[in-house]
Amino acid sequence: MASRNLEREKLYSLFSLYEMEREAPDARDGLPELRQAAMERINRLRLASRSRTGRLEAVEFVDGNIVSMLEDTLAQESDTGKIFDLVDGIKARTLLDQIRTRPPKVLSPATARQVDALEREIMSFKPGAAGPDERRRALQLASQLEISHPEHIDEVENLLATSDAGFVEGASAVSLADVSAALRAGEVLIEYCMPSRAMGSARLPLAIWALVITQQSTRLVHLGRFPPPGSLESRVDVDGEAGVDFSPITSLSSALSSAIRTGAGDMDERLNDAYELLISPLIAAGLDPGVHRHWIIVPDAALHTVPFAALRDADGQYLGVKVAMTIVPSASVWHHQQQAVPQIAKFLGFGNPRVPGLQPLPFAEDEVREVSRLLRNRGIDCKVFLDVDATESRLKETIVGHHILHIAAHGAIATADAFDFHDLMLASTGADDGRLHAHELRTLDLRETSLAVLSVCDSGTYRFGAGNELHGLMASLLIAGVHDVLGTLWPVNDALASRLIVRFYTYLLRHGAAEALRRARADLIGQGAQVVDWASFLVVGHGRGPAAAS
Repeated sequence: MASRNLEREKLYSLFSLYEMEREAPDARDGLPELRQAAMERINRLRLASRSRTGRLEAVEFVDGNIVSMLEDTLAQESDTGKIFDLVDGIKARTLLDQIRTRPPKVLSPATARQVDALEREIMSFKPGAAGPDERRRALQLASQLEISHPEHIDEVENLLATSDAGFVEGASAVSLADVSAALRAGEVLIEYCMPSRAMGSARLPLAIWALVITQQSTRLVHLGRFPPPGSLESRVDVDGEAGVDFSPITSLSSALSSAIRTGAGDMDERLNDAYELLISPLIAAGLDPGVHRHWIIVPDAALHTVPFAALRDADGQYLGVKVAMTIVPSASVWHHQQQAVPQIAKFLGFGNPRVPGLQPLPFAEDEVREVSRLLRNRGIDCKVFLDVDATESRLKETIVGHHILHIAAHGAIATADAFDFHDLMLASTGADDGRLHAHELRTLDLRETSLAVLSVCDSGTYRFGAGNELHGLMASLLIAGVHDVLGTLWPVNDALASRLIVRFYTYLLRHGAAEALRRARADLIGQGAQVVDWASFLVVGHGRGPAAAS
């Protein structure tokens, strides 16, 4: 605890010194050195915590104080490598630690229960005030989630220290050279960055930038500035709290999905506007969708809820048909995900689990049967569990060694619990309740799983916190070791989802997850499907494949 507090004080002193120095014209030459010193201190602050919640608290502290350094780097630095180091170096670092550095010691059951209960309390948030209103729900999801009860973090740290458990190191972020070398011909990584200042409980973005990285070059593109704090749009209830101001970018992001889901009359106009803001400046700067056909997108803040596939150019063409897309929380996470991907040889499917009180999903059962038939015809070993046999216990017993996990089932949003956030609803047995929680998934060893397909409502929905830290099902699967996850941003029609998923599998083994999804979207659009029927599907991970085993 003393180390954490000391590191925080030293870092705060650096931030304060930077703010004073940047106001003195004769001292500006020393600002790059201060930024470098701050990055080193940021890493020391992270490493001073053994717990996930301690490291998340460090991220929140950094996020609230680094905005001037971030603004100056984007506006003044000419070295794109240094820009990348700062922009990506403060994103999803806790998630990267969890993915790459599994804690070496296992806690005793009693201590583990104590730690889980405390971290659940630390990361809890009030049930959302969104209710049935689509716009309010979308706004809630586009709002940054903050740690609710940081006062319990010291208790967690003490429990871990007493047991000599928790994180003892941290994963290193990658360099720009690492990313460029890992990209293939036709791939581009687009990392958005929105420096934001705190105003009350709101985070207000000041501008939006994007790093556009290919094998050959890196360009920094300025997409625009936002109105200054004070010229805000509205006040709304988010996560049960009093009304908070929200910015134009949060408004734009939240309005897109609600417009799509409700079939609003201005949906096309909103999708065009978002394309003009987020995509057109990249193309004007030289990004050619005809050359770079696989886009790896790193959103920032409210951009996590943007359905990028549905963004529409002036000619009415959807981005998700022009290019394949993969979503990742940071370039460093992507770099890890695209390494050592197992070949696909074994498939494990769960369809239409029988859950008391929930309507059956007959198309989900048909979906799993058809997918397994397609894969068997391509030489894949398939194991399928349906109805009462699609149990939580069976999944946990059989998942290890399977390269595709496919679940077509109901899901449930845990509206006040970031520790879980989303449950998969499977059939129950005497040994389990059938609710597969996100925190349970994190404890599984799924490093042999190339792809998890979640044909489940809201399965691709996640909350995000400071520093692009993800909370919920997607993050849990990445932490468990899954290389790619296919999910949905909102509830989907059972029959239409099944059509898209089956088409996805017809292309998967040859083209990889991102391109397979692009082709499946195009097929549905060609058959007359509406935007709401396909726009919610996204791939999180690397998106490349792999090919079937020979």
